[in-house]
Amino acid sequence: EYYQVPQLAANPVEAGLVKDLFLPSAKNYSKLNNYGASYTSLNYTDKGLFYIDTVADALYFIPLEEIESGDCGKNRIESGSGEKEHGSGKKVKAKKLLTFKNLADARASKDGRFIVLTYYSLNYANIKIKTAIYDTSKKSLFRLDETGIKNGAVVKIDDDYYLAAQKFHSQNKALCIKKLILKNNHLYKTEELAKQELGLNESIISICGIEKSGRGLAHEQELAQEQEDKLQQVLAFIKKEGLNYSIQFCNLQGKVTSSYRIKEKGMVLRDLSYDSGKGQLLFSCTRPGSLPQLGCLELRNLGPGGLERGSLELEGGLLKVWQENI
Repeated sequence: EYYQVPQLAANPVEAGLVKDLFLPSAKNYSKLNNYGASYTSLNYTDKGLFYIDTVADALYFIPLEEIESGDCGKNRIESGSGEKEHGSGKKVKAKKLLTFKNLADARASKDGRFIVLTYYSLNYANIKIKTAIYDTSKKSLFRLDETGIKNGAVVKIDDDYYLAAQKFHSQNKALCIKKLILKNNHLYKTEELAKQELGLNESIISICGIEKSGRGLAHEQELAQEQEDKLQQVLAFIKKEGLNYSIQFCNLQGKVTSSYRIKEKGMVLRDLSYDSGKGQLLFSCTRPGSLPQLGCLELRNLGPGGLERGSLELEGGLLKVWQENI
């Protein structure tokens, strides 16, 4: 079937639709973008922004105070050098946290302490996918021994941290949930709490945590009595079953407490994140005849009409969307 490609601006920065990450005040692409600098796995946390520089094979961090202070339109971020020129003329550094070869993805906890790293290990006859967890407060790296764990996310509930991920074992897939065990405030092992097997045609595309403390869904006094069971929802994930997509919600035992099925034929979802300010999920969605757009789903409205799509279409589409009031 033929789909009409929409007419889009060839250069969205020049058209004023977006800002260049490396030089937001520029009216055209920055030198770093023109030279092929690239970043992936953008994460917004209470501490600031984390992202992977694929050219430098490194994980970078931009403190929240640098985002909040001054005129963000004049800020300058140079990923490779880590140098950033503030609107006031002050030069600071986007800190390199670590260099990591074959790094595929990174996902940070809401408080910014733990970052789940998915990477490819070449130390086998066949390439294996593995997971490590970086502790930003202790500057330490913990590697999980088992292979086949991907799409991981860490959620903090009260004072404890939990890892949720998709695990491949033999020809099977499962949603696994592990508790991070700390000793003297250092991560030293994980303890499996639950493993929910997936069907042969099922897979998990993206996982994010829904933290109850603070804002958004956390205002328990505002919830109706019949919604109290949903307070146990601490995780959300995009589930693909054949060609069909849905957004599932579950507790720490991996039990699905509610779900939202995507009814529109041909719609594809990816890159799930939680907007705690508005109590909604954000994601990238694509339907036939469109490029990836912003999608959002309010947790209080999982009925018909609960899903909304943005109207902005950009060349290449919108991926890895995060939103906070900063």
